[in-house]
Amino acid sequence: EFSGSPYQVGLALGRFGAQAVHTTVMPSPAWERAMQWRDHEHVLAMQEQVKVKHPYIWDELQGLARGLELPPDDVFAWNVRTDLPDYVDADPTMSEAFDAESATVLLAGTEGARIVHRQGGDAHLLAHCGIAQFRLDPAGEFAAFVCPGMLPGSTFGVTSNGLAMAVNLVPAPQVGVGVPSIVLCRALLEAPDLSSAVKMLNQTARAGQAHIGLGLRGGTTLLSIEFNPETVSLQAIKPGAVHTNHSVHEDMLEQPRVVMEPSRQHYNEANALLQMGDNPDPMDILGKSAHLAATLAWADMQINADEVLWSVYTAPDAPVRFQMRDARHI
Repeated sequence: EFSGSPYQVGLALGRFGAQAVHTTVMPSPAWERAMQWRDHEHVLAMQEQVKVKHPYIWDELQGLARGLELPPDDVFAWNVRTDLPDYVDADPTMSEAFDAESATVLLAGTEGARIVHRQGGDAHLLAHCGIAQFRLDPAGEFAAFVCPGMLPGSTFGVTSNGLAMAVNLVPAPQVGVGVPSIVLCRALLEAPDLSSAVKMLNQTARAGQAHIGLGLRGGTTLLSIEFNPETVSLQAIKPGAVHTNHSVHEDMLEQPRVVMEPSRQHYNEANALLQMGDNPDPMDILGKSAHLAATLAWADMQINADEVLWSVYTAPDAPVRFQMRDARHI
């Protein structure tokens, strides 16, 4: 559990991931590529946006850097790498660095909603990730999957208000002057409800792209949200939908986008499996459509009338690693 001020929480989070960052992340080509943009005017502009729009997250990043024992500019560039110009192009060799095998299934029905998420990533980080409970003063309380060196919010999590979220980061062929995608996703973990989350995305200048699946305790509505610097696209899901790491909403297809081949294959196969039966098993769908072995976690979130019950696994057929109710371990 991480609690205290944003800086104190970031500091503890940094210490949690420091060894893995120094031994596994920093020697990687992905880190080297991100560091090339560290002093670029686009990165400096994003820093200013975070300072003004989300100062408590800026403090969290400063604490994260201190805990990692790294310069804050390095940590910031690493966290915002998916919003860097040309960081990822259509070259599939960059797919592992981008976690291109992450995917989400959204299912909505009369008895509740369900979000199932498969989080890709560097297999060497598997033993260094986990579920953390966050209690920030004076902000909110939430639980989220954490990866070494990263802010929470880029993967999946649930808040004490019963807001359930799964994120698929999307490479941005065009970037804007705005708040980085990961900071926007982190800020959503403070949103009290769906309408507040959508309002925040619409009213904030956005630097890059992402997909977010959102559901709220007590409701059957699931939202699939895609955003880029120009547009926020919103779909209410019934009965189900799949998302990977490229834009698929109809009103986004004519806009510039990057579609990496692993993401395209994963989406096409998962979507075909989703359409095959009346009662599809989303864990089975994501397992059968996965192409890479690099999976850090599986999350299965059942959104009920009075609680979000969710389980985290290391594999679809593995025992439950974490059992959660809203923002708390059971």
